Amino acid sequence: QKINEYGTNPQYEHLFMVDSPRYYEHFQVNLLTDDRFNYERDKLYRIIEDYNLDVDRFIKYLEYLKTFEHTELDWVIHNYRDYLSAEKKLRGDRLSKMDKYPNNLVQQHHNRNAVLRDIQREKDALKEAENRAKEKIVYANNKELYEEVSKHREFSIVAPETSDDIIEEGNRMNHCVGGYCSSIRNEETCIMFMRKSKRLDKEWVTVEIKDGKLYTALGKNNRKLYENEKLFLEKYGDRKGLEYTAY
Repeated sequence: QKINEYGTNPQYEHLFMVDSPRYYEHFQVNLLTDDRFNYERDKLYRIIEDYNLDVDRFIKYLEYLKTFEHTELDWVIHNYRDYLSAEKKLRGDRLSKMDKYPNNLVQQHHNRNAVLRDIQREKDALKEAENRAKEKIVYANNKELYEEVSKHREFSIVAPETSDDIIEEGNRMNHCVGGYCSSIRNEETCIMFMRKSKRLDKEWVTVEIKDGKLYTALGKNNRKLYENEKLFLEKYGDRKGLEYTAY
């Protein structure tokens, strides 16, 4: 109600004027009185409510922004909330010291969001390091359980060392195994590589082991196995105690 009183007061209504494109012409309309701006108006109300802004102080701040920073209300609606949200995240438990009305809002908006991006990058890096450490254990365990390299058989089963190996396998084989890395890390499934024993470095068939079964086995471009490949995997499954269910 107080905001609406300000918006209809001739002394302050200029603060609520926004560009309204219509056909090829642009003209100024009052956001609070024009029905086309209900959504934007609700967002303005929500900013004031969510961050407990004093309406009188907020109006003075709008005057400052318009006069000294040439910031219009539509920019404030879309970006001021971003700044306040970032400030709240950075302050943590020190919300009483939160700067709700900063000088140079445009610059502070960029600064706060840049800091949050830096923090997120650090978190992502730590998470990646944790994932790599976990992967190292999982892949080592999988290798011990399932790898079977033999010069006396046409094919061998080779374990990937890292998720990079699996992503590369997916790229070279033109299938989606690269998206399985998180499931492998969480030990929900296991990916092994079936290779020709004379060319262990050359991709041939990708094998998924899941729930005690040879769950999926596909060649390049998701081709189905030839009979000799299928026969090898069936015998391999017998040796490892794995049921062959791949089509």
